[in-house]
Amino acid sequence: GIDLARSQFVYVLAWEAIQRAVETNGPSVAIGLASMAVLVGLPRWKPRWPEALIVVIIATTATWGFGWTDLGVAVVGGIPSGLPGLGVPELQWGDMTNLLSTALTLALVQFMNVVSLGRVFAARHGYSIDANRELVGMGTANLCGSFFQAIPSSGSFSRSAVNDQAGARTPLSNVVVAGIIALTLLFLTPLFYYLPMPTLAAIIIVAGFSLVDVDELRRLFEAKERDGVIALVTAACTLFVGIQEGILLGIGTSMVAVLYRISRPNVAELGHVPGTRLFRDLDRFDQAQRIEDILVLRVDAAFSFANAEYFKDFILESEREGRDIRAVVIDGTSINDLDTTAVDALRSVIETLDDRRIELYFTGLIGPVREVVVRSGLRDQLGAEHFHMGPHDAVVHILRKWDLDDDGDRIRKYFEKTEAAFEQSTPAAS
Repeated sequence: GIDLARSQFVYVLAWEAIQRAVETNGPSVAIGLASMAVLVGLPRWKPRWPEALIVVIIATTATWGFGWTDLGVAVVGGIPSGLPGLGVPELQWGDMTNLLSTALTLALVQFMNVVSLGRVFAARHGYSIDANRELVGMGTANLCGSFFQAIPSSGSFSRSAVNDQAGARTPLSNVVVAGIIALTLLFLTPLFYYLPMPTLAAIIIVAGFSLVDVDELRRLFEAKERDGVIALVTAACTLFVGIQEGILLGIGTSMVAVLYRISRPNVAELGHVPGTRLFRDLDRFDQAQRIEDILVLRVDAAFSFANAEYFKDFILESEREGRDIRAVVIDGTSINDLDTTAVDALRSVIETLDDRRIELYFTGLIGPVREVVVRSGLRDQLGAEHFHMGPHDAVVHILRKWDLDDDGDRIRKYFEKTEAAFEQSTPAAS
């Protein structure tokens, strides 16, 4: 029963409500609590009964019959009847330029709302959503609504939760709701005059609580702590900074996390698994063994301006650890993109390694990355013999080359570990 000033800041509303607690209207609290009790308890007793509709009918009838409005209980009151008329909006260039920045921000925020909301219910009911179709649907709805003087609209967390709790499972529910609203506006608006506001509040509160998924947040922290932190940051910013600001800050936090992950990719040093031709992460496979004088690396990210220097420093840091490295083999099976800045960084890496008499080899590059390597001239700079199908082929090529230079038997020892002594290796790939 307290008439609070409108605010998007939760702490402002909470503090004002605490300060004005003495103004609480007792009957309103009783109606609200009773409505919440029915909304929570009735589904457990009679799951198929429409609890929200039942509460609305009972509360409206009781308020009218017992005259609760005389006790200070707020009601919906008079609702304007009739349907909005069809008309073409007035379009003026000045209005469009003034509204453009606000409209773009609003569209972005509401689109994030719609997609987030859609994913919540998609995960809950086991289906998938297409973000592009959601965007087209939201835009079409607003475009059509503009001819009926409708305010900008999108998916609503509270209304969607109420709809879900009522048992809606398909978009047909929206058609039914639209039809009922049209009938209500035409003929039934007087029946809702005595609908108490505490009952409406109870419906939204109970539905809203169903959207707070603590188990999902726990799973985020268990699966990937970074995602859980982003979720908490977004929630906190939404509650204490503002709805639009919170969502935008959440988007910004996600982008920062993505950029940080790209700029600090997982670079794994690979070792040979005895008895096979496989190379695996030394930190994850105890049986994997380093190849003497050869550094085998795998980059688990797109190779771009954001991580090129990091990768270069990683190679040089490995060389500075005191290891006698004569060749570096990069397993490129996980590199799904390569931009021109990364090519320039690779040229710098090649020059630095050349100064230290360290050769650079690439293996397993996928088609699009291989095309960039060829068009940029990097393949011609290194030579075709520096590109191979897999780490095994590159290691065989390197060891045979070294054996020819110094009459060693490194290749024999390596093949003994693969249980295929002096076996012919696969040819180099362009």
